[in-house]
Amino acid sequence: MNKSIKLEIKICFYFPYHDVSGVPMMFARIANEIAVSNKSIQIYIIDYADGVMARNVVYKDNLNLLTFIDGVTISPPEDCILVMQTILPYSIRPELKILSKTKIVFWTLHPDNLVPNILPLSFLNEIIHNNFFIYKLILKGTSIILLDRLKLFVELCLDNNAIWFMDKTNLDNTNKRLFLNIQSVEYLPVPALQSDQIKLSKDLKKNYIHFCWIGRLCDFKIYILLYTIQKLSLIANKLNIEIDYSIIGDGEHKRMLYDLNVNNSNFKLNILGSLTPSQVDLFLIKNVDVVTAMGTSALEGAKFGIPTILLDFNYSKIINDYKFRWLFTTLDYDLGHEIKNTDYEINNTTLENIIFQLINNYDKISNQTLYYFKNNHDISTIATMFIKRVQKTKLTFDKIPKFILFKNIFRRTYETIKGYR
Repeated sequence: MNKSIKLEIKICFYFPYHDVSGVPMMFARIANEIAVSNKSIQIYIIDYADGVMARNVVYKDNLNLLTFIDGVTISPPEDCILVMQTILPYSIRPELKILSKTKIVFWTLHPDNLVPNILPLSFLNEIIHNNFFIYKLILKGTSIILLDRLKLFVELCLDNNAIWFMDKTNLDNTNKRLFLNIQSVEYLPVPALQSDQIKLSKDLKKNYIHFCWIGRLCDFKIYILLYTIQKLSLIANKLNIEIDYSIIGDGEHKRMLYDLNVNNSNFKLNILGSLTPSQVDLFLIKNVDVVTAMGTSALEGAKFGIPTILLDFNYSKIINDYKFRWLFTTLDYDLGHEIKNTDYEINNTTLENIIFQLINNYDKISNQTLYYFKNNHDISTIATMFIKRVQKTKLTFDKIPKFILFKNIFRRTYETIKGYR
């Protein structure tokens, strides 16, 4: 590094994670973008040596890894700004020892980032979270102290410019689940790399469409994926068109895909598992006509101008008639929200309509998708916004009261079982 360059700020991204996922990939890409375009900014990442961020950053004089090891204490530099996905404050890993004057920013990248797990059993929490009346009854009846702590934490972050929301969905769910009334915030939408390439073919093969899912196969994503697969299988026979549906991703609910009985003379399901980012890009460019996804994964096809259907999430089987929509029709940067009653319409034909639009006007849909991406999620634009906003935080770790960070017996037991320090 040029010794004459004076470092303006230091930024540290924290997300130790092994499996390919949207948030660590996004952090890695922002870190790369800032390191290249702002050589006076020092970037650190805290990750496992073989973690997602560690595998996907391009190391430079101003971009370095701080290696995270289970059970071993690590501290980011005290004079840096620590950037974390928004987290329940008492669930911060015990290995992460944040020094008192370290500044912090929390980026809310999932609607449930601040939703507490009321009970220590995951299946019970799933029931509670899926039934708001029960959630409200239990939280306000038996966990009022926890609720007050979380509300105070959010208010503290807001007062110190230390919390961001990626979209209105994340803000609305935080308000609902914590019984807050945050009226307005500056959104910081998620970015993705703009590609110099676009999908070369702007026409579909006759009577053939290749769909693709990108994303983890986890509890809140699997049900909309299963629903979409089953709908496309039926539509393929109904319209007498050939549809391939490729699944890129892995996760604990992958087995549910193998239980489906959807393959027929017109429909074929291909389960590909995890691919590297470069493999994903190549596969999309060469093979895929339509991407179906949510979150940052929805941008992976859009950056190439590949028409993208934005899916919403649910924690249980979808039994009503879900309305499908294009990514470019979404509002307030929404990249997927928890499915609600307004997302259903009896006997709707939204997915059939999408297929007809693809067949009749693929080029127009492709251009609309690319235009939306460039204007809302291009990484160079978001990185510039990020640098301006990260410097506004006034929250240092010592401003967070100890009782907000307090770990109850359930949390301590969980961390002991997991082998955290």
